[in-house]
Amino acid sequence: MNLKLLRLFLLVFFLPLFQSADAQCEYTLEMFDSDGDGWNGASLTISVGTTVYTFSLNGIFDDGIDSTLTFPVNTGQQITMSWAPGFFDDEVSFVIYDYEGNVVYEDAFPNSGPLFSGIAFCPSCLKPANVKIENVYDTYAKLRWSPGNTAPALGWWVIYGPKDFVLSSGVGDSVYVTTPKVTLQGLAKKTFYDFYVLEQCDSTDISIGNGPYTFETYFSNDVGISNVLTPESGCDLGVETVTVVMSNFGSNPQSLIPFRFSVNGVDAGVPQPQDGFYTGVLGKDSSDVIEFETFYDFSEPGEYLIKVYTQMNGDEDFSNDTFYYYIVNRLVTPYAQDFETWSGGWYPDTSGNASSWQFGTPDGLVITEAASGKNAWVTNLDGDYNDAELSYLNSPCFDFSDLTEDPVLEFSINYDTELEYDGGYLEVSTNDGQDWDKLGTIDEGLNWYNFFNTNTGLGDVWAGN
Repeated sequence: MNLKLLRLFLLVFFLPLFQSADAQCEYTLEMFDSDGDGWNGASLTISVGTTVYTFSLNGIFDDGIDSTLTFPVNTGQQITMSWAPGFFDDEVSFVIYDYEGNVVYEDAFPNSGPLFSGIAFCPSCLKPANVKIENVYDTYAKLRWSPGNTAPALGWWVIYGPKDFVLSSGVGDSVYVTTPKVTLQGLAKKTFYDFYVLEQCDSTDISIGNGPYTFETYFSNDVGISNVLTPESGCDLGVETVTVVMSNFGSNPQSLIPFRFSVNGVDAGVPQPQDGFYTGVLGKDSSDVIEFETFYDFSEPGEYLIKVYTQMNGDEDFSNDTFYYYIVNRLVTPYAQDFETWSGGWYPDTSGNASSWQFGTPDGLVITEAASGKNAWVTNLDGDYNDAELSYLNSPCFDFSDLTEDPVLEFSINYDTELEYDGGYLEVSTNDGQDWDKLGTIDEGLNWYNFFNTNTGLGDVWAGN
């Protein structure tokens, strides 16, 4: 006998006399697997009248963790459910909700065979469908939806208020309309709102609310720099053009916008208004790519921090005015990088297969933290590397031409791989990545490689843990 969680909720067996016998609606099934690998051959069969549905989590048509589906029912139809077991049923759970969101039946670690029998019920007045947020501005928002019933509705109620308000709490404002659309007026700027739409079928019958749906209003005037496109990190940078993306984050169109840049904290001397003065028109939710006419010399080796910012009068949000962008140009020794400020100019190569390299704060079961500080480069910050992965993490360019001795490389590495099949190693290129040579062997250096892989032909690698 297995231990299990089980709750049974009785469907409505006695229907109101005015309820139509063939009212149709949808029930919802939520499926879960605690291990994230699907139901491993198990399935739930739901019979609605003479129609039979079979549901399962399989990791192919879903993510193997959870899935939400709906199925149609008619008032008065018999509903039965049964379970066909698979492997690891102790990982399985599911919940079935009626049209109004009430739990009909839920189970975890189900028993084989019949689970439930009951009668379906649909309300006489269904909620509106296809609710859409057409557009949002600074103090108003346009919404639209479709009628939920075949019979013409008297109208619709839209109830809106602060995000996460409870529909039945009395909080919120309401608008009644006789066409399936509305413009909500008098909203606060840069504020999150929730709303519900209810259908008024007749003078006494109103649907449950469809929602909540969420939107955020805009500031009226709000522009900023959203990206820097050039220059990019390289091995031989010189006098370069700084190319940026300016975006309108507000609801009003904008023009005549001053903007400028600095490098490593020193202003680049952009001569406004001849340069650094946007004369086009940025509409709502639009961006434009702009090149400064003022060049900058990036030829000296090292890291550069480019700061680009707008200076628009009346801007209501300064937090998005500025964009910071790091680049490197052929690094020289001594070199140290703890990745706390930025990614260091390291980047995943586009060659190979199924790369899982990520930059950020590790939060996995094996790699739980960085060697120092918070950030690191990791193959999947919160999980395993991918199956059949062959991936590369590239460094910036280094210039060793002034060295009189061979450089020494030291770094922290944390690894946990299949010892005889997977592993990592370091390669070096002296011709801009056209050719690569493995650096070192097991017998060289300190802690340099620990295993010779023959199964996959990798040779000397870091493997195991």
